[in-house]
Amino acid sequence: MGLAAQDVRTAYGAPAFVRKDGGDQMWRYDGASCKAFFFLYPNGGTLAVRHVETLPRGPRWAADPACLNALRAAASPPVS
Repeated sequence: MGLAAQDVRTAYGAPAFVRKDGGDQMWRYDGASCKAFFFLYPNGGTLAVRHVETLPRGPRWAADPACLNALRAAASPPVS
């Protein structure tokens, strides 16, 4: 939580889908076996993650760490 939007892009690459609702945004990342949804809200002139969910959900939390790790591993390096 609190991760800046640029840090999410660095870790996971470009989202497959972005939904904008006023200043809030939802970024979706699609993997081979799961999807992750990052909910970003304005925070001091930038966007920051306030909530993360995955499908399927994690066994204990809304976000499954295995899904997030798989998406991060599959991410393309950011273009400079």
